[in-house]
Amino acid sequence: MEEKKENGVLLDLMQRAAFSVESGVITHVNAAASRYLLRPGMEIAPMLATGKEEYAERAAQLLYLTLNLEGCTLGATVAHTTDADIFVLEESADTAQLQTLALAAMELRQPLASAIAMAERLLPNANPKQQDAAAQLNRRMMQLQRIIGNMSDGVDSMQSNARLMESMEICGFLEELLAKTKEALSHAGITLHYDLPQDRIYTLANPQKLERAVYNMLSNAAKFSPPDGKIQVQLARHGKRLAFSVTDQGQGIPAGSDIFSRYLRQPALEDPRFGLGLGMLMIRSSAALHGGAVLIDHPNGAGTRVTMTLTITKGHSTDLRSPAFRIDYAGERDHCLLELSDVLPPALYRMDAAK
Repeated sequence: MEEKKENGVLLDLMQRAAFSVESGVITHVNAAASRYLLRPGMEIAPMLATGKEEYAERAAQLLYLTLNLEGCTLGATVAHTTDADIFVLEESADTAQLQTLALAAMELRQPLASAIAMAERLLPNANPKQQDAAAQLNRRMMQLQRIIGNMSDGVDSMQSNARLMESMEICGFLEELLAKTKEALSHAGITLHYDLPQDRIYTLANPQKLERAVYNMLSNAAKFSPPDGKIQVQLARHGKRLAFSVTDQGQGIPAGSDIFSRYLRQPALEDPRFGLGLGMLMIRSSAALHGGAVLIDHPNGAGTRVTMTLTITKGHSTDLRSPAFRIDYAGERDHCLLELSDVLPPALYRMDAAK
């Protein structure tokens, strides 16, 4: 009873829209959430757009899913307590801040592209004594390109729709990506193990959004892995759902961390590994786009496991977008080196090695 009272007080103090749910029924709604016509006694199940099964299973400490409220789809972070589930909703102001970042990215993209082109003309001419500095410069260029891409894709990921989907074989897609990542991470002293189904699983997906989400999950795991750490990756099928999970051996996520909306706050100066959190934004946006959710837990009380679920869907040929019209988001640069540029050693970015 005391915890229920504390939950209510906490919700009322929050500026963001939030409400609590017990046994599938809303029990408390704060002032910010009341404008969505939410009230105690309403059932939560009819409101769930994605993440229905994940929410029913209560398998994670933190869950990101989407809700249908007042004719619009909103993301929500769900935290489980002893007596209730606390839902914290996204707001329109979140998108406005992301649009500001996207506009800044547009201004930065062209100067960076010019700088990259100039650097790539100069770097092959570096003498042996300059090769290390050239590799560092190449890596930094890729880091900047990735940051600007994350800033730009933040809004784009939220606005993506089914017209960007195409039929793909998910296991082969992941096998190629993970094999390349395993080799790259070995140079950083990190061991990657992965377990994929032997079956061929076809589904509608957006290859670019899915690839970037997977790489961000792997990059985050590598950032928080100890020296000589191990990362475990698994893809499991549960009926029409796929669960892609990445588990690291790090210290875990601190209690109370607002990991799903970190981009709304200042970056953590005391720990640059956290950054702005735009990578997690792409992970959860990709999950929602593919009819899934994001779950975060700490298996066996150690490390962090991030799981992105997807719904297996089929479509008609008229729904598919031709790969021939897809623009390479990396500018024809190596996707693995670009997306893992925060964790890979500079030696991999020598011009002779990066080709």
